[in-house]
Amino acid sequence: MGVPADRFDGWIAGVGTASGLRAVLGRWARSPFGPFADVMVERADGHRLLLAPTAEVAEYVAATYRFDEVRVVPVVVRVDGPWWAVAAGPLELRFVVAGRPALGVLLCAVPRPVATRAAWVRAADVVARRVLPGGPGRADAASCTRRSTCTGSPPPPSPGRDGIRGRSRP
Repeated sequence: MGVPADRFDGWIAGVGTASGLRAVLGRWARSPFGPFADVMVERADGHRLLLAPTAEVAEYVAATYRFDEVRVVPVVVRVDGPWWAVAAGPLELRFVVAGRPALGVLLCAVPRPVATRAAWVRAADVVARRVLPGGPGRADAASCTRRSTCTGSPPPPSPGRDGIRGRSRP
């Protein structure tokens, strides 16, 4: 049957620039390591850098995905409504999270016990690839020794706890 999945509940956000820089933020409310955030940064030349908050997280993520460089640095994510700010070592990033499209709202209606089953994820992925051509599919680290599953949608972070009030926005 394979290796049991480690469960990560949280958010993944990907952003890119016209110059070819790409960043993927994982913000995990629940994980085998407790709450944390990490960032993968890929330059236009393909160099991939992992910014992780602890050596333990860095080791786990680097064993799951390939990186040219791994740095252990504080990773701070602040949320104020749709605005997210990330500070991680050399990276400072601000972006706006858009609302969910109709398909996303529909998928949120799927009960958690169903939504977290591997068979459901595989079936939903087949449909999503047809409905959203060119869009992302389910995460799959096929060359990994462990399998990770992102489950559910925890409630959004509260601005009172994570807010960046008083900062100017671009």
